[in-house]
Amino acid sequence: MDIPPIAFEKISLQEAKEILDARDNEGKPKQDWHEKRRPINPHDLKLLPATYKWIASFPREVQPRQLALGFPRIANNLACVWTDKAVCDQMLDGLIMDDRGSRQGFPQAIAAEIMALKTFLNEGALKLDQS
Repeated sequence: MDIPPIAFEKISLQEAKEILDARDNEGKPKQDWHEKRRPINPHDLKLLPATYKWIASFPREVQPRQLALGFPRIANNLACVWTDKAVCDQMLDGLIMDDRGSRQGFPQAIAAEIMALKTFLNEGALKLDQS
């Protein structure tokens, strides 16, 4: 019994992503996340003193400076939860992965800083476990 070959069409990675995203979103109503967001607080627009200290506590190559400039609310939130590894890890995962299916994503420099924070958080935990 001969099995006929399967024909594949070559497409780019971007085209494949668009097809899969469209397939995942079929039949799902688009949610308006703007209505679900909490109102902007004046503290969301500037770094808190504790956040400056948090940033300064990192080695220079890990300091999330672009994140702090572009998204002070997120930097403030990370500074608040940094000492709780599980909560911080979950928050970083939420920033890295789009669970809504409609996020624009961070600029490259900020995405790299978020990944560096996640790596630093996890490596620090590994060092503590090995002690």
